[in-house]
Amino acid sequence: MANLSVSLAANEWLGGEHEGRGAIFRALLLNEPYYYMHLVPLCEFWVGGKANVAKRDIYTMCAIEKPIRTASHVGEGHVSSFQSRVPDKLFAGAFKFRALIPELGREAWIFFSISGMPELGDEAAGLETAALMNVRGWTVNLSDLRQVLKISGNTIFKGEPHAT
Repeated sequence: MANLSVSLAANEWLGGEHEGRGAIFRALLLNEPYYYMHLVPLCEFWVGGKANVAKRDIYTMCAIEKPIRTASHVGEGHVSSFQSRVPDKLFAGAFKFRALIPELGREAWIFFSISGMPELGDEAAGLETAALMNVRGWTVNLSDLRQVLKISGNTIFKGEPHAT
């Protein structure tokens, strides 16, 4: 899902100089009590194109930093790394949402973090991935995704989180 989403964001939504780019995708589970020390990595991999794979190490560091920073502000109501971003230093591209995950047998808070494109492209690809997971067996809380969109005012994301 993330591979399709990053390719869509890079090649169609962003286009131009971003065509053929890829990104690091990380998914994490946020356990109680909700704080960054309770983030559990679920997966991490390179997705999309290879045009920028030489920067994989820096993208990996950013994809790790974004959800940790956001989770450290959960007590302040943060759901997106956009809320604690510092332009040109600390970027957006990670967010949390609730999903009922059959493999866990319960609803859980999940973080998606993507790094490799402009920050709102990263966020857009993550939102698309979460929306696609909703059709692939998870029951994603779509209002959480809409809240992320509202916070950032993301104009890269061309879809609307919806159930199908």
